[in-house]
Parts: sequence; structure tokens; C-alpha cells
Amino acid sequence: MSGQTIHLTLGDLVISDAVTIDADGVPNVTIDAGGASRIFTVDDASVVTDIDVEIAHLRLTGGMTSVQRTEISNNTVDGRYTAGGGLSVQTDAGGKSTISGSTISNNISTSNYSAGSYVGGLRVSNSGTTTITGSTISGNSSTDGAGGLYVYATGGTVNVFHSTITGNVGATGGGIQTSTSGTTLILDHTIVAGNFNATAPDISGTVIARYSLIGDSSGATITDVAGNQIGTGGTPLDPLLGSLADNGGPTPTHTLSPGSLAVDAGSGPVAHYRFEEASGTAASDSVGSNDGTYTNGVSLGQASVLPGLGNAAEFDGVNDFVQLSSPLTVGSSSNSVAVWAKIPEVGSGGLGASERVGVILGNYNSAPNTNWEIDNSGEMRIWWNNGQLDLHGTSDLRDDT
Repeated sequence: MSGQTIHLTLGDLVISDAVTIDADGVPNVTIDAGGASRIFTVDDASVVTDIDVEIAHLRLTGGMTSVQRTEISNNTVDGRYTAGGGLSVQTDAGGKSTISGSTISNNISTSNYSAGSYVGGLRVSNSGTTTITGSTISGNSSTDGAGGLYVYATGGTVNVFHSTITGNVGATGGGIQTSTSGTTLILDHTIVAGNFNATAPDISGTVIARYSLIGDSSGATITDVAGNQIGTGGTPLDPLLGSLADNGGPTPTHTLSPGSLAVDAGSGPVAHYRFEEASGTAASDSVGSNDGTYTNGVSLGQASVLPGLGNAAEFDGVNDFVQLSSPLTVGSSSNSVAVWAKIPEVGSGGLGASERVGVILGNYNSAPNTNWEIDNSGEMRIWWNNGQLDLHGTSDLRDDT
């Protein structure tokens, strides 16, 4: 199958049950609808139940679908089926749709079937919650509608987190166009810049923005929550993006060039505990005031395994922990947890059957709670809400493996 193209000649592929379609390990497989239909229709014929569908590592052309970690590029389509030249997503009231780690690029819509409603890249018809995260919408164009992202909505929320929208060209809006009141469009840690339209190059419509870079605010109504960099028609901002390329991720992306305004412009850590204290019980938060308390005899002042990092704290893996003075406030967007930890060797003070190295956020004793930990098998584990979600890694992170 490597390098082959599947041509759809009898219409779209209907998915009515939970399924995973993943071409990982079989490179360059393409499904081509030839501009005549959708590629996938996901419908379980019920307005009550939902089904879990994942479509990944495919190249999709000539139609519409919903994907994760997938490149959708170089489509040129017209006619009734071009609501999104690259991708069209409909999220009904109470429903949720997610586009993550994907790239929608260099797609073209030439439709004039319904003036203004057809987009080169991605169309979202929304009355539920649609989230676009860690994705790129680049180089798309429409002769009739928006270039990059068109939000046609009657309610609900559309979130765009940690994404880049650039280089898109549209007749009614370059980067993003919003239509119809009642829906909230949120940009969080997102770049929308370098798009093209005479009156609304980057955003046409209303958005809420947080720690985002918007190159030209002409034609936009922006609620500036915090940390944004917003240019104007007279003084647009250039994020100094590199060209769309393979930068080591699942799909092509734009890198930030040296000197970019977006470098280190995020909200920064919510808290940072260095565990460098040599004595006492206070664990200092180096970026805030949410100090913790070493509990149950944590051994302080230990030598760091890496040079130049100062002291380290040693936890016994049984009941040592740091009690925070108040809960961490992380908000509703994507967040990361980073930990530097040395895991004992097996058979030499190694983790026992009930021992683990954990990072616990929330209330551990009652739901909802969240636990990032390295368990007694040396594997990374994410445990949420009393086991409603329990995910394990596959790599043993202990020293002797």
C-alpha cells in the first residue's frame, strides 16, 4: 500500500461505528474523492450516542473529513462539496469535535455555490464545542469566501489553541472569518498573521484572544484578555515564520526564526518548584507565591545528578510529597507538566510494588483529580478522575533499562 492512491468512485466512505483508521508505518497512502463527494461521513444515526473515530497518518484529497495528526494539502475543488476546500467539520449542540496536530495547507476553493460561505482551508459549522489544537492552517485560498478558517456558527465555542494560521488568501477574510452571532471563538497561544485580504487580512469578525500574536487587526473585533501582541493596518506585526516544512513533527509546520516576537511570548509556567532547599520544610515556587510544604520527611540537600542544577530533593516513593498552599489554576486550554527525576535502578533501592514517582494536580483523594506519575514498572502513567482515564506509556524509564 505504500505510496498508493485509493480512488473513491462510488461516493463517500460511511463510518457508523467506533473505528481507528491509521496508516502509520505505511507511508504516503492517499484517499482521493476526485472533488465529487466527501471522503468520510461519520454518522451513527443517533442524536443521543457518540462514537469514537480516529483517522490518522493519511493524505486526503478531493473531499472533506475530520482528522488527527494528518496532513490535508494541495486540494483544488469546486461545486457543492467545497464548504471547506481542505476540511469541513460540523459539531452539533452538545457535541465535541477536535482537530489536533494536523496541517491544512495549500487547498483551493473556487465555488460560488453560496456566496461567501466557502473557505479554502477549514470550515467549522458549530453549535457545540470544536477545538483546534497544535495545528497549522497555511497557504489556503478561496475565490469566494475566507482563506484559512471560516466559522459558521449558531452557538457553542470554537477554541484555537497553540496553532498557526498564516499565508491564507480569501475574498471575505484572509486568515479567519466568523459569521453569525452566538458562538465564542477563542484564540489561545496562537499566531494569526501574514494572511491576505484587502480589508480584513487576518481576522474578519469577533474573537477572544489570550497570549496570541495577531498581525493586523483591521476588520476584527478583539477582546484582549491577556498577553497578546496585536498589530494594526498601519503597523502590522511580522512573526518571522519560516516556510512550511518538515520540522520533525507528524505534519509540516512553520518554525519561528530568531528574533520572532512569538519566541518566549507565552504565559510562562503556572508554578516552578526547583527543590533546591537544603533544610526546612518550605518548597519555594520560583515564579509565583504558591509555596509548598515538604511532608513526611523528604530528604533535602541531595546532590543533583546533572551538573549546575544545585541541590535536589529525594522522595521515598511511599508517602513523601509536597503539599501546596492552594490549588494550581491552569485554565481550560492545553497545558504541559515537565519533571526532572532520577528513577532508582531495579534491585538497588528500586521502586517496589506500591511505590511510584508522581506529580499530582488537584485533589488526590476525591474526584476530579489528576495524577502524572512514573509507576512501579518505570512507565509514564496518566490517571484521571478515579480511574476514568488510565493511560500507560510503553518505555521503562528506570536507570538500568
